[in-house]
Amino acid sequence: MSEAGERRDQSTDPVTYEFSGDYLDKADLEQAHGAETIPHDFGLDQLLFVTPDTVPFDLEPAAPVSALKESELSVTSAAIAHGNSIDFSKDAIVAQVSQCFSAVYQRYPLWHLDTLVGKIEREECATDNEFRSTCLSIYLLNESSLFRKNPHHGSTRLLRLTEELETTRAHSNSNHFADCPSTASVIVSLVLFIARSVTDRHNLAFYYLNEAAGLLRLVDIDALDSLERALYRRLEAILFVTESASMPVYGKLRKYRMVPCPENLGALESSMRWYTEQHRPTCTLPAALSDIHLGSLDNKAVNLLHALVCLYNATTADEISKVSVPSPAVSEIIEQGVLGSTSLQAADVDITRQWQLCLRWRDVLSARKSKSCSRSTPGAAYTLQIMGLTVLQYSRALRPGECRLVGHGKLASLATAIHDISSNLGILASCSSVIGDLIRTVCETDYEGFFAPQLSLVQLCIETVPRQLTFGGQDALVIDERQ
Repeated sequence: MSEAGERRDQSTDPVTYEFSGDYLDKADLEQAHGAETIPHDFGLDQLLFVTPDTVPFDLEPAAPVSALKESELSVTSAAIAHGNSIDFSKDAIVAQVSQCFSAVYQRYPLWHLDTLVGKIEREECATDNEFRSTCLSIYLLNESSLFRKNPHHGSTRLLRLTEELETTRAHSNSNHFADCPSTASVIVSLVLFIARSVTDRHNLAFYYLNEAAGLLRLVDIDALDSLERALYRRLEAILFVTESASMPVYGKLRKYRMVPCPENLGALESSMRWYTEQHRPTCTLPAALSDIHLGSLDNKAVNLLHALVCLYNATTADEISKVSVPSPAVSEIIEQGVLGSTSLQAADVDITRQWQLCLRWRDVLSARKSKSCSRSTPGAAYTLQIMGLTVLQYSRALRPGECRLVGHGKLASLATAIHDISSNLGILASCSSVIGDLIRTVCETDYEGFFAPQLSLVQLCIETVPRQLTFGGQDALVIDERQ
């Protein structure tokens, strides 16, 4: 049996839990005495606070959501044929650029549109291998996003594009890409990391991430023009965020970082800007790109990228909690039913915020000599409930598959961290409901079963009713798994 098959066989069974919001109504905050167990720099007012009244009804247990069929995907890969050929016609490239700016640019603001359109109009793809690599990077990023949202979309085109990009970049304009590294070559390595990561080739993925970081260090920022210099700063930020988000979930502990935090965070946001809020393109855009509100789109992407850098660079709960971005209230998001591409990244910021706060709390407890607390701590339980519910609200408001883009590994890690903290403090019973909701949310989209073994152990610990295993037919042998 394959490793993937073994992971699926270990998937968790559905278990009924008390609704995670019920405990909030029972908590007596006036009698809370969690100060001894909540870190001194940790306060409820620092959280993205959500009252029980705003808990969405759709957080109640629901049937698992099956993966979308390819015919149900809202976006198709416009320029990639089903055979071995790759369409580099002007219309095909424009269609892929349009798809990129509407679906993934908010997370990866890597291409200056005016410059890109100018090269497309001059048909440089036919004469310049570096620009051909740029086009392939856009194609591959789009395909990786589709595959990440739904692996049933298939990997044939994804693997074909990956192979083509690796071949093309190695012979960019008769030189190896590392002979004269540029921001474009860094982007290619980053996109190859993404492509390998979504197909679970994580060692190879981190190889490409390390390569991207090394190439960026070889680029002379002083020799770049203003647009390229801003892109350089964006790449510093994106590589730092990418390693910070990926390594705890898919990587191995290492002594040193591959990518250091960008310098001078106070000036980072302004140094990454390309446009004013009211910017209008300097060239005539193709019809497929004419509806893009470029200034607003790009500036929001920069704001959110800067927020993520600050979150991952923070070392205390106070620093983490101070990071915020203008975003719609949670209640407004739920009333809208779904999030747009802009709010997807905003959701990522707030989900990451709660995740990092929880990891910080666990680290504080782990560092203490006395790791147990015998008396009840309703203040701590309430705080953990709020953290879990905030993440659940955002994840439930996302479109199908988008939680995988934000990173369902973050939710799995959060569920495990809340379990560890509540077990340490003796309040596991009070937090089991929100842990169960997080586990179910992960399992709904964990098509590969990657997190099933880890979460199965947590699930067994929070079950209040012994699980029954049934073997055979009518004369079934029932075995109770006692905790």
